[in-house]
Amino acid sequence: MKRLVLLLLTLAVAGPLGATAQAPDELKIGEKTHALHSNPLRPIAETVMNRLPPSQVVSSDLWRGYIATFAVREERLYLDDVRVPVSGDEDYRSVMKELFDDPAPRVATWYTGNLIVPTGELVEYVHMGYASTYSAYTIVTVVNGEVRKQRELNQEEFEKFRRAQYEAWKKTPAYAEMLAETKKGASSISDEMAEEFVLRFASEEYMSRVID
Repeated sequence: MKRLVLLLLTLAVAGPLGATAQAPDELKIGEKTHALHSNPLRPIAETVMNRLPPSQVVSSDLWRGYIATFAVREERLYLDDVRVPVSGDEDYRSVMKELFDDPAPRVATWYTGNLIVPTGELVEYVHMGYASTYSAYTIVTVVNGEVRKQRELNQEEFEKFRRAQYEAWKKTPAYAEMLAETKKGASSISDEMAEEFVLRFASEEYMSRVID
């Protein structure tokens, strides 16, 4: 994580097109498939996901190396598929069997957090992670794979949610560590620029947290 922060910070300072927006995972709700601005496989990155085969395609908009498809069914969050790029932008293959020894969908019991789902029109594009802004969102709160709450927010309501999540996250060691690494990686930037970078870069980190 430290190396990635420093790399993206360097790119972001170098120019507006440096720190690349990321290709999202997918979430199916009913009949619709949405872009998912959360990464529910991250909690098992050091166990199951370490079996991920080396990618044959290196892409700056897919640092994590895969696209996962999730679905909300029967008030549970299911993982339906995990795919890795084979060649080009549209050629993927499933790696569910390599990861889980069974390609069948499974309840994501490892995941507790908020799923951030943009459902409205793009309002502001930010070329970094999931920092772009949309006119409407669905927030799905999951606890150990069980869907506990689903909220529909407009842009103003989402901004209040994001700010509250960020202020809560600022009290954690993870925030202090990232801010310190940001300042260390680009000592010439102002405190305001460092704060803005962390706010945008870490959006998935703090918005996915379930805060009491």
